[in-house]
Amino acid sequence: MAFSQLDFIFIFLPVFLLIHCILPKQYRGLWMTIASLAFYVCGTLAHPEFILLLVASLFVNYFAGRGIAKNGKRKKAILALAVLYNIAWLIVFKYLGFITTNLNELAGLKLSVPELMLPLGISFYTFQSISYLADVYKGKTEGATTLLDMAVFILMFPKLTSGPIARYPELKRSIDAAPEPSLAGVNRGFLTFTLGLGMKVLLADRIGAIWTGAYNIGFDSISTPHAWLSMIAYAMQLYFDFAGYSMMAIGIGEMIGIKLPDNFNDPYLSKSVSEFWRRWHITLGAWFRDYIYIPLGGSRKGLFRTILNLLVVWLLTGLWHGASWNFVLWGLYLFFFIAIEKLFLKKLLDKLPFFAHLYTIVVILFSWLIFAVGDISQIPVYVMRLFGQTSAEANIFAGDFLTYGTQTYILMGVGLIFCTGLPFKAFRKYREKPWMSIIMLAIFWYAIYNLYQSAGDPFMYFNF
Repeated sequence: MAFSQLDFIFIFLPVFLLIHCILPKQYRGLWMTIASLAFYVCGTLAHPEFILLLVASLFVNYFAGRGIAKNGKRKKAILALAVLYNIAWLIVFKYLGFITTNLNELAGLKLSVPELMLPLGISFYTFQSISYLADVYKGKTEGATTLLDMAVFILMFPKLTSGPIARYPELKRSIDAAPEPSLAGVNRGFLTFTLGLGMKVLLADRIGAIWTGAYNIGFDSISTPHAWLSMIAYAMQLYFDFAGYSMMAIGIGEMIGIKLPDNFNDPYLSKSVSEFWRRWHITLGAWFRDYIYIPLGGSRKGLFRTILNLLVVWLLTGLWHGASWNFVLWGLYLFFFIAIEKLFLKKLLDKLPFFAHLYTIVVILFSWLIFAVGDISQIPVYVMRLFGQTSAEANIFAGDFLTYGTQTYILMGVGLIFCTGLPFKAFRKYREKPWMSIIMLAIFWYAIYNLYQSAGDPFMYFNF
């Protein structure tokens, strides 16, 4: 089930909120657990093994956390075994096919390549579980004292399938301090949810048609202007899709008085690649910083170790997003620019803000090209089209840019305005005003109309 499905918006969410508001506070954790399991089951009915895997993860990590908290001498061994358990399932479902394929190619083997579907949300709840175990080990939290507390943390449906990646201590404090449900709180969350819904349905899904068109035509057959338009469109689609999902999740949290962590902070305003990745998918970047980069030594052990640690982090970041060589290349590409910024470029960028912003946008656009194209042999083809080069066999439709451009120039213009962050600033400043509620209500029903007409596209980050 997705937040942008009509049955979620008009059946699941209202029923959840109504019962949540009626129940005494001591029963709301149980209701959240039941509702979250129902939410997950609705999205995985064809794969009951995914549900068993999720429940097993809940039990294993709960008892491992209790073991770490109580067994001082054995806590390192318990931590290692529990982390291994979590990573093992991720490797089996996400990477085993990739590993087997490459072993066959490199070593001339004929191993059977498993074709396993990725369990919904496994990357997110695995990382949350590992952060929980590490925090208990480091003494940052006592951990969940009851299985129900752990269930609420792991299963909470607003963040279960695509984040944001929450930390147990912060989320537990927010749940404990949650105020009694109120109409004002529900309305506040509804406005946030609606802004995210509009980003997903009215921007991401419609702008994404430009990239889909280029992909279906074939990269070697699109004009140079269309190639640039499509690359920019994909960058916008990915942003509005995932930021929209995160905003919808945060809005649902606000409806019940629970604060989920922010995941985006106007990333396209950044003036370096490093800054961009502090503003984009904030909770994932913070996870890699706190649980990989810093434990490896961070920047405390000299320049060589710093660069090596960055290399490890970005290789893992690439692989986290997918088991494919284009994601490995994407991670290495970003590592290269972040490393040279660390070495010398950042000082120059700080002195030339306009150039810094232009440089960041160009680098990030090309990074999304690598991210989007699963067949890495097609990446040079696309780059050639960006600069007016093509093969002799190509059949270029010179009017494609005009066709797509005239159909989408208003939409792309609205997307560019949202990339400046100005609409979000206005929303935060005036969200309590009655006229803002009227605007958001209009956006809500226009998004619903579009969903009714097209059924909507799935969230892109469900694939990761």
